[in-house]
Amino acid sequence: MCGVVTMDSRRLHYPGYLALVLIMESDRNQANAGKCNQMVHRARFMQFIPQSIEWIAVDEVEKPFKLALARSDGSIEIWRYLDRWFQEGVIPGITGTSLRSLLWINGRLYSAGLHGSIAEWDIKRLRMKASTASGAGSIWCMACNHSKTTLAIGCQDGSVRLFAVDPELALEKVFIRLECQVVSLAWSYDDDVIVTGTDKSMMWIWDVSTGTSKMRITLDEFQKKSTVVWAVTIMKDKTIISADSLGKIQFWNGNFGTLISAFQCHQADALTLCLNKDSKSVKWVRSGFSTRGHTHDVNSLAMAEIKTDNWVVISGGVDGSLVMHKSHAFGLKPPIKVVPFPQYPVVSHAAKNNIVLYQKQRSLQFWSLGSAERPAVKSAHRMCFTSDDCKLIIATTNGIIQVLELRPEGVSLQLEYNIQNDIEDFGPGVSLCCSCDTNLVAYADSSGQIFVFDVSEEEKYCEVPRFDAQPACVSFQPDSHILAIACVNNQIQLYDCDEKELTQWSKECIMRSMPKDWYKSEVMVHITFDPSNSSRIMLHDCKALYFIDLVKPIPSVDAVLSSKKRKRKRSKAVSDLSPVADNFVIYDRYKLILHADYLSDGSIYVVEIPPFSMLESLPPVLERKVFGT
Repeated sequence: MCGVVTMDSRRLHYPGYLALVLIMESDRNQANAGKCNQMVHRARFMQFIPQSIEWIAVDEVEKPFKLALARSDGSIEIWRYLDRWFQEGVIPGITGTSLRSLLWINGRLYSAGLHGSIAEWDIKRLRMKASTASGAGSIWCMACNHSKTTLAIGCQDGSVRLFAVDPELALEKVFIRLECQVVSLAWSYDDDVIVTGTDKSMMWIWDVSTGTSKMRITLDEFQKKSTVVWAVTIMKDKTIISADSLGKIQFWNGNFGTLISAFQCHQADALTLCLNKDSKSVKWVRSGFSTRGHTHDVNSLAMAEIKTDNWVVISGGVDGSLVMHKSHAFGLKPPIKVVPFPQYPVVSHAAKNNIVLYQKQRSLQFWSLGSAERPAVKSAHRMCFTSDDCKLIIATTNGIIQVLELRPEGVSLQLEYNIQNDIEDFGPGVSLCCSCDTNLVAYADSSGQIFVFDVSEEEKYCEVPRFDAQPACVSFQPDSHILAIACVNNQIQLYDCDEKELTQWSKECIMRSMPKDWYKSEVMVHITFDPSNSSRIMLHDCKALYFIDLVKPIPSVDAVLSSKKRKRKRSKAVSDLSPVADNFVIYDRYKLILHADYLSDGSIYVVEIPPFSMLESLPPVLERKVFGT
């Protein structure tokens, strides 16, 4: 450690913002296997509180499948699995909403919650498309029939309401109202019957054609407290499965309402269920206990087919992590876990003026030594500083690119450009960057397109050819119009926007391919260039920093990447004859990286989130007595 720098939080606070105490540990690390030194500042001044996952919904209309998840702050995230998880977009939460259910119907996304309305979402523009009031208060549950024509909701007033889906939601029928809340519901495979679970120790079987109840099933109670049926599902043979607040998973005969079997192995509420495709097996998770990737309660489960006949179970809960389990080895093999970090830079740094920007869901936070500014910017979806730190480029969800001028007296709008003037069809932005001369702005969207705009002329400059994989992040090389692109499969491309072609390095990389170890990392969140050496690229995901030297020849496919951790593995598993790629370097000494970039002096600053700080922000887990204590 070379030293510690502390900034007094009393000089760096703003009403309503996080208190800021910046402690930077300046570590001299060796970059290129001991051949050069690199100053790295490790900053842990930002508090990141993960939002819990309330619901997961899978859309299998498109291949590969799309996944939508609702978080506790009302936001909705759109994900796609492309050999690794990739976040296509985030729909900001609306103040005062609490989502209880998500649903895909023929490629259209719907949500419902305690605010009492059903919303349809435009996943290209990341905004609400239409809203329909329930007419019965809060909505606790929602499900669509198997023919995808009718939507059923369970409401606060004890009623079940049916809505026609096409062309727009329209109320069709209201079932007889009960003196309880309808907490869960499910359709039979022939769409003739709906089963509902309530908060009064009862399940009801309904005739869809008449809207009347066919049967009532009564559940056990404990100490005269009503049992809540948190989840129900129906198998093809009409067997009903319920999960309740007593921690029981029970199987019922759907024709006679008799109990077939019950499992009492839970210490707390059983919250969610999901069936596999052939309706022959059911998965459930109990609250407060999990040895399969979660630290807290699991709120939602879903199943998806990632490849032909290769099914996975996807779970999410209070800890905010998205976890994927292999269906055939559920509970036997470690799952794939996605930490609740955004897959786009939420921190930007103006190196020359020493300004740090933190993008939150409903606000922007600017910090500088001794003061803080809060400009009035709305609908900011992606943003970046120009190289001279005098301007801030913002892309909104409705296709507007704004150029804000940052001056001591305040922030002013200098330019506004509408992408729709030149591009008719574009998706949510996944990355945004500006060239060093501030003339060009590159915009990558979730459909795989990359557009380059000349903001000074207010027109499209060029369009980058589509690649095999979805672009994840982009950056311009200093003093040139060469655009670096990192794709979801971790392929790196360099495109010359002036010559309208790939650079020689990219052409050679396509011919020779990159080292195998390079593709083992997660999706890259950010890509940038060393300001003192424009041939050196730095990337990062949530766990490590990655460096590429463009001057040195591309290593062989079997080359071992330079890294302390990988060197230890190489001594056991890789032959000493394997070449070492010293121009592809990995720093994997970090825990959770929120952002990393270069400072004006060429040193690197890394914003880390200690894992224990995230756990401290979560509610306590269920206490379980350990044998012998």
